[in-house]
Amino acid sequence: MDVTELAKRTEKLHECAAKVLSDLVKMGYVTETQEALPAKPGRKGIHPSPTTPRFSLSEKGRSKLRIVMTGGVFDILHVGHLVSFEEARSLGDLLIVVVARDVTVQRLRHRAPVNREIDRMKLVNALSVVDLAVLGDESDFFNTVEKIDPDIIAIGYDQKHGIAQLREELGLRGLRAKVFRLRSHVPGIKSSKILSKIQEVNSL
Repeated sequence: MDVTELAKRTEKLHECAAKVLSDLVKMGYVTETQEALPAKPGRKGIHPSPTTPRFSLSEKGRSKLRIVMTGGVFDILHVGHLVSFEEARSLGDLLIVVVARDVTVQRLRHRAPVNREIDRMKLVNALSVVDLAVLGDESDFFNTVEKIDPDIIAIGYDQKHGIAQLREELGLRGLRAKVFRLRSHVPGIKSSKILSKIQEVNSL
C-alpha cells in the first residue's frame, strides 16, 4: 500500500501515516518500492511516468509480527464486541477486523444492515484495541484471508462458522492460519437482542 491508502484505512493524518511507514522501513520491518503512475500527455508529448512509493511487509517484519484476524457485521457496536476484540488482540501483536459488506449481510441475513458498510468500518476502526478494520470480500471470505495472510483467525463465541470446515478449507488453499474460537462474551448482550429492544421501544 502507499501512504495515502494507509492514512485512509486508519483514518490518520497523511503526515502521521508517512512517519509510521518511514520508521518501519528504518527498522527493516517494511520494504519500500517505487511504482510508476499512469503517464499523462503534455504539450510536448508523453512525459516520463512519475513514481509513487509503495510499502509492504518484509520477511523480518512478518516473522516478528503475529497477526490476528476476526470479523463480523458489527451493525450495532456494543460491549460484547469490545470484549471479543480484546481477547482476539491478546492472541497476537496486531488485530485486523474484517467488516462484512452490505451485500454479504443481505445475502446471509436476508435483510439490509442498519448502518452502511463504510460507517460500520469507521466505527470499528475508531476502537483503540483494533489496529485496522477493513471491508471484506463481497463473494468469498477466503479471498480476504489470502490478502491479509493472518497467523490466527479468531471466531466469535456465537458465530456459526464450523472450526473443522474452516481449517480444512485453509489447508486446501495452502493458507497457514490457525483457527481459534473466542470464549469471551457478555451474557445477555447481543446485536439481535438490542435491535429487538429498539423496535419494541419504537412501537410503544
